[in-house]
Amino acid sequence: MVGSGIPNHSVDLTAADIVIALRDFFDDAEDGSDLTYTIEEGANGGGVVNVTFDGVAAELTLAPAADGSVEIVVRATDSGGRFVESSFTCEVDDGIETVMLGADRDNTLYDEGGLSNGAGNHFFVGKTAAMNGFAIRRGLIRFDLSSIPAGSTVLAARLVLNLSMSQSAAISVALHRVTRDWGEAGSQASPGGGTGPGSGEGGGATAETGDATWAAAILGTQAWDTAGGDFVGGSSAVATTAAGFNEWMSNGLLADLQGWVDTSVPNHGWILIGGESTDGSAKRFDTRENDTVANRPLLEVQYQE
Repeated sequence: MVGSGIPNHSVDLTAADIVIALRDFFDDAEDGSDLTYTIEEGANGGGVVNVTFDGVAAELTLAPAADGSVEIVVRATDSGGRFVESSFTCEVDDGIETVMLGADRDNTLYDEGGLSNGAGNHFFVGKTAAMNGFAIRRGLIRFDLSSIPAGSTVLAARLVLNLSMSQSAAISVALHRVTRDWGEAGSQASPGGGTGPGSGEGGGATAETGDATWAAAILGTQAWDTAGGDFVGGSSAVATTAAGFNEWMSNGLLADLQGWVDTSVPNHGWILIGGESTDGSAKRFDTRENDTVANRPLLEVQYQE
């Protein structure tokens, strides 16, 4: 008696049931097809597949049930008690993947005008104190989603930003979907020192061609329709920010990402707004250029093809 080996199977969770005709894989010169079949291992499918065994028809049916892999061992026994076994694996892929994305663009809008920080280590959100002129700061950030296949469904996501400097209480910072393309060029504010203007890049730098400013989405090319950025009025997500890593998660954020994956709306990223009515509320977040890689912006997206 010989067994030719049942092949391994790899299927999607939504695939049709796999039907294996066991007589195609076992042969006995004396008993012919008169063999008895049993499942020695994997009879319960390991939660990966639902197993149905028809001993009379000598058929094994596997219905995909969950992501994972299971090994199944089939034994064929002849009338003399001699047997041979064949093992195979069945892998089921539920199509759910998770990607960790770094920002491909970020910047700060300084309401003094003519300033930017395209290549800086930080971006800012909120309102400065008196020594900085009670000026407004808004952050811009964008992520490239091209690694997520078209037609995928976004299941979960979170935006993680590191707040690396604050001199006031926590504030709520809202994400708003930006509706116009914007720029990041080579401007880089001075890291400064102490608490004076420009400290920690908060004072900005003279904008370069291609930078986003309070008035220009892309300096030298395109103005904002509204000074301070063009964006959807309703927030996509809100987080109460404190020193260290902060997360934004919401259905609105998922809706933005789904629209960008579907290309039903253009991906111009988000603008971060908060604390603009509170003097000294400004917060400093780390950018994609930050010297500490672990502190750079991160977007975690779970999706299903």
